[in-house]
Amino acid sequence: MVDLRGARRLHAIGERAITEAVSRGAAFVEAEHVLLAILEGASHDRFAAALELERARSLAVVGITAADRLDATPRRGKPGWGASVRDLMKAEKPATTVELATAILRAELGTVPRALAIARIEPAELVSAVRRTAPDATTA
Repeated sequence: MVDLRGARRLHAIGERAITEAVSRGAAFVEAEHVLLAILEGASHDRFAAALELERARSLAVVGITAADRLDATPRRGKPGWGASVRDLMKAEKPATTVELATAILRAELGTVPRALAIARIEPAELVSAVRRTAPDATTA
């Protein structure tokens, strides 16, 4: 089980990540939802747009276009923690928002690095944005 609550500072991020996953109809809270929960303002919007583009491209590979997409059935319960978050928390044990964002952005495989590459967003750019806005950034 993922415990973002273990580090009190990360509890609010965990709750926002759940909200991000639910709003996107996801069955699991994954690294991209946690990163969205961390990012604010323009960085959040830019990364959200990158995720939408990544999803559209991934679906296009198997022949699904925007017109073909079906709406997901609305979730009735809280989504579980996905493998990308479980593995991250087991390996990294981040204690601050900046450490958590950095760990997510260090990934070489998965949705986050694909979205960043498609949108030509440098991970360091997002880490800098987190350093400017995170309440616990001074301790990172």
